[in-house]
Amino acid sequence: MTLRCSVVIPARDMASYIAEAIESVLAQEEPALEIVVVDDGSADATPDIAGRYGPDRVRVIREGRLGSVGAERNRGLREARGDAVVFLDADDRLAPSALRRFLRALERDPGLAVAYGEVLVVDAEGRAIGTGKAPLFRKRRPSGEILERLLVGTPVVTPGAACIRRKNLDTAGGFSTFPMGEDWELWCRLALTGRFSYLRGPPVLEYRRHPGSMTSTRAERFESLLPAIDAIYGNPALRARFPAWLLAARRRSAVAAAYGFVGRTALRNGSWDMARGNLLECLRRDPWRARELVLLVASLVKWLPGPLRRRIK
Repeated sequence: MTLRCSVVIPARDMASYIAEAIESVLAQEEPALEIVVVDDGSADATPDIAGRYGPDRVRVIREGRLGSVGAERNRGLREARGDAVVFLDADDRLAPSALRRFLRALERDPGLAVAYGEVLVVDAEGRAIGTGKAPLFRKRRPSGEILERLLVGTPVVTPGAACIRRKNLDTAGGFSTFPMGEDWELWCRLALTGRFSYLRGPPVLEYRRHPGSMTSTRAERFESLLPAIDAIYGNPALRARFPAWLLAARRRSAVAAAYGFVGRTALRNGSWDMARGNLLECLRRDPWRARELVLLVASLVKWLPGPLRRRIK
């Protein structure tokens, strides 16, 4: 069965990048069925730039203020008509082969809920960040039944690096409106409906890291991740799948991982004191995390070479 893909782009005040995001979809080796841009009350020219492509190429949904990226994505989902959906952030760019690779994977295996791939991190100007070498402590990207793995964190870097089968998305429901971790919580619900497949090979997405990005503005406090953690571990379907002792152990690991994530983000941004406090809390809860131990030492001496800092994920 041949599948068609909708690309939903949530956007707010992204005039500097929205054209690049749209052009990356238009340049796909396998065309998208449609591009839906959801403008969340931008104060800049974001909706005007998206509207220049014309309604036959890009549909622009103009809203007031929805208030969260999850709500923006859900608004776009209500408009989407494809058999599969990619939620592309307005400051990122799809690799030209991304949709073709996603859709072939979903077509080969009807049991797949999600196909996802690797990302290339770029700076505000779109230049690759780092040394070209693998990140420090490379993260494993699993395939298959990955629900238990998802309990302690997501291997999917960002929703734009994944393609979701629409029928699984309808079963699981859309995004929650948490301040952070809304994608992680959705991956857990999707893993209850089907398998995931990691696409080996070149990156499927250029993931832009800049001061105004969604991640940088939401990754400031551990407390931002608590609603997602509570929703994951309070999900009745998930609680019925695993014994209570395992869920309690995985939650402890998830909380430690969340502190580690905030600490790594702070370290990458040069916020040494914030990094140290969160990394210490991570290791207090889970002393066997080698990556965080190495980075804690760096935060204590307040020194980490630039090439190494850029390889932190």
